[in-house]
Amino acid sequence: MPVDLQDIYGKREVFFSLKTSDRQEALQRVHMESVRLDQEFAEKRRQRDAEAAEKLSEIEVERITAIWRHGALRADEEARISGLSPIEFESWDEAITFAYAEARESLATGKIHSISRELDELLDEIGMKVAQRSEAYRQLAYALLKAKVETLEALKARHDGRVVKTPPKPALPLHATPAISDKDALTLSQTHERWASEHLAGGGSPKSVRDFGIYVRRFIELHGDMPIAQITKAHVREYKDAMLQLPVRASGPLRKMTVPQQLEYMRENPGIKTLTPRTVNDRALGAISAVLGWAETNDLIEQNPAAKVKVKAVKVKKTVRLPYTVDDLNAICRFPVYTEGERPQAGGGEAAKWLPLMGIFTGARLEELGQLTVDDIREEQGIAYFDMTATGRGKRRKTESSKRRVPIHSKLIEMGFLGYVEQMRKQGHSRLFPALVSQDEKVTAAWSKWWGRYARKHGGFDKLKVFHSFRHAFKDALREGGVQEEVSDALTGHAPTTEGRKYGGNGYPLKRLKEGIEKLCYPGLEIGHLKS
Repeated sequence: MPVDLQDIYGKREVFFSLKTSDRQEALQRVHMESVRLDQEFAEKRRQRDAEAAEKLSEIEVERITAIWRHGALRADEEARISGLSPIEFESWDEAITFAYAEARESLATGKIHSISRELDELLDEIGMKVAQRSEAYRQLAYALLKAKVETLEALKARHDGRVVKTPPKPALPLHATPAISDKDALTLSQTHERWASEHLAGGGSPKSVRDFGIYVRRFIELHGDMPIAQITKAHVREYKDAMLQLPVRASGPLRKMTVPQQLEYMRENPGIKTLTPRTVNDRALGAISAVLGWAETNDLIEQNPAAKVKVKAVKVKKTVRLPYTVDDLNAICRFPVYTEGERPQAGGGEAAKWLPLMGIFTGARLEELGQLTVDDIREEQGIAYFDMTATGRGKRRKTESSKRRVPIHSKLIEMGFLGYVEQMRKQGHSRLFPALVSQDEKVTAAWSKWWGRYARKHGGFDKLKVFHSFRHAFKDALREGGVQEEVSDALTGHAPTTEGRKYGGNGYPLKRLKEGIEKLCYPGLEIGHLKS
C-alpha cells in the first residue's frame, strides 16, 4: 500500500490470487491488476482530498435542484408507463396530496431540516460535499424545498391527466463526481474474467480465454481498465487504429513494451511488418466485441460499442489444400526418416516416422493423431482400432461427428505399429508420442511447421501440400476402392448428410468400418520396404 493511503485502508499490504498457475497468463493478469490498483488508489486520494464546499454559485444550486427534479419526474413517468392499478392510483393520490401539503408548510416556515435527508442522498449520488453547517448548505436546502413543491405540483397535474414533460437531465455541477453502481463500475478486465468463467464452464476452449486476454490487455494498456459502461465506439475505433500499427511479432525490445510504447517505437522504426486487417478484425476486435457482446447479453451495458467496428479489407479467398498424389506418397516413404532411420528432434522422435504413415492409412487430422494416448489403441472383436471418441484432459475434437473409431489398417500392422504401441506401454508412457512438444495448446502445432519444412526440403512439394493433404488423399483412395459414402464419412469423421445416417463412426459397426478401410486403394503405392 502507498504510504499516504495506509491509514485509509488500515493495512500496509494487500494479498490476492491471480487465479492461474500459468506463468505467462499470470504476467498478463498482474499487469491488468496493477492498472486497476493505480486507478483505485487515485480514486481514494481524490475522495480524501475533496473538501466540503463552503460556497455555491447560483448555477451550481440550480443544477443540483434540477437533477433532483429530473430524477423524481422520470421515476414517476416510468411507473405510469408500466401502469397503475385502481388501488395504486388512489394510494398515489393520497401520498402526493399529503407530501404536497407538508412541503408547502416546510417551505413557508423555513423548516429546511425536513429536506436534509433527501439533500444528503442527492449530494452522495452526484459526489459532492457541502459543509452541513455552512450558509451554502442552508441555501441549497431551501432551494431544494422550492423544487420539491414545484415537482409535487407537477405530479398532481399528471395525476389529473395533464401533460407534464420530464425535463432532460442537466449537466453535473463543477467538480461533481457521482458514485457509480456495481453494475456501472464493472471494468473491462473484470468483464473478461466473468466471460471467461462462463465460457470455460460451458466447455469452451482455454486457448480462447488466453487469446482474448491478450487483446483485452492491449485495450487496457491503450485506454486503461475502463468501466465497460464508459467504453464508446470512439474508444474502439482508436483501439482498431492502434492495432493496425502494432508489429506482427513483439520480439527484441518490443517484448516488454506496452501498446503506447510499441506505437512510439514503430513510428521511430518504420518498415516493421504490422498486423494484417484480418488479424485485427478476427482477433483484436473479435475479442473485444465478444466480451462486450456478452456484457450486452447479460444487461451489463445497453449496447456493444464494438459490434460494427471493422477494418475495411479486401476479401481473401480461402487457401485450397492440394492432396498428395501417389507419386508424392512414394517420395515421402523414401524420406530419410524411413530410409536412414533419421529422427529429427523437431520431428518428435518416432512421431516423424509414424504420423505420416498414420495420415496415409487413417485420413485423420494431425491433432487427432498427435494427441492419441496408448490407451486409445484398442481391440474389439479381434479388430485393433484407434479410439477417437474421448474428450477432456487436453483432447480436442473439431466437431461432434469427429468422435469415431478407426480400424488400424493391416499395412500399418505389418509395419510394426502395434509393436511400437506396446513398447510405449512397457516404458510407462501414457501418450503415444511423448516427444511431441509445443508451446501452443495444440500438441502438434510445432510439429506441423516442422513437417512443412521437411517435406518441402526432401520432396520439393508445393506450399499448398501440407499434412492435411494426407486426408484428401485418403478420401480419394476410399473412392478409388469403391467404399460407400456413409462408411467413408464414418471413417473420416464427417457429419452425415441424411437423418438416417446420423449415428457416426462411434456407433457404426466396427466390422463394416474394417471392411471399408481395407478397401483403401492407392494404385502404385510402394511401401514394401517399410514392413518390419
